[in-house]
Amino acid sequence: MIKIKKNRDQIDEKQKNQTITANLTKNLSIFKKLYTHPINSDLSIRTFSIPGINQPAALLSIPSIVDKETIDESILNPLLMNKDETLDVQSYITTLEITSETIVQQITEKVNNGHVALFIDEEKVAYVINCAFFEHRSIESSENEIVLKSPK
Repeated sequence: MIKIKKNRDQIDEKQKNQTITANLTKNLSIFKKLYTHPINSDLSIRTFSIPGINQPAALLSIPSIVDKETIDESILNPLLMNKDETLDVQSYITTLEITSETIVQQITEKVNNGHVALFIDEEKVAYVINCAFFEHRSIESSENEIVLKSPK
């Protein structure tokens, strides 16, 4: 009998088009598989518990393209200080742009563009928050490839 291995691209496409579940562990495993985490160290997953609703949660982001201060001040601190048992995430998070997403493909695209995805256990939605911060560097003359055209 011949075993046929599925093409990785076909598997990825199925995963990208699916919707997330209400199970935090399953959602994180989907994204770990898509980003080949921990081999790909670009993906950051921060797990924590929201005290008011007593639920585990996770933030998914790419640290090199997000603003860490915005994450700490506008997302993590308000959620960790929450004592309300009926949490309305969008009223606690103090950033300008927050959307609710359910499709893995849309969440992945936004995370790749500097957004942070917030998953809360027992919720079938991911809150996607814009925290983009792309560092720029100035254009400098090359020191490795100096070409002398004439004496200086």
